[in-house]
Amino acid sequence: AFAPFIGLFAWATGMIFVNRKNRKAAIASVRRVGKLVSEGRSILAFPEGTRSREQGVLPFKKGVFVSALSAQVPVVPVALEGANRVLPSHGFRVRPSPVRVNIGQPLFTEGMTEQDRDVLVERAQQAVRDLYEEIRLPPVR
Repeated sequence: AFAPFIGLFAWATGMIFVNRKNRKAAIASVRRVGKLVSEGRSILAFPEGTRSREQGVLPFKKGVFVSALSAQVPVVPVALEGANRVLPSHGFRVRPSPVRVNIGQPLFTEGMTEQDRDVLVERAQQAVRDLYEEIRLPPVR
């Protein structure tokens, strides 16, 4: 669905979207991320690829981890709890609600290669799961 304000915000802030339906475009996006990281830019990535609906941590996509390995930069796991209540995935109406953020220790990639991608993905996903469990609020009834 097209969302004019969100699209304009995304463009203005330099967001890079990954088109998972077009492999060639997805690879180009991952390369663009890698170039930015190699230039010293910090990247905020959402490796789940979508917003969870109170399902905990969803499986991670691998692209951003390829970029981190290529640039040999650390990955910092972050867990957000409650953001789905502020902006549910089924609409664009923002609602007031607490959001908790938990930032983990960096996962260093120095010496790792692209063959270590799956190891890095699993380490990052487990770190986010652990961080999420530390701050998770009980379900809203």
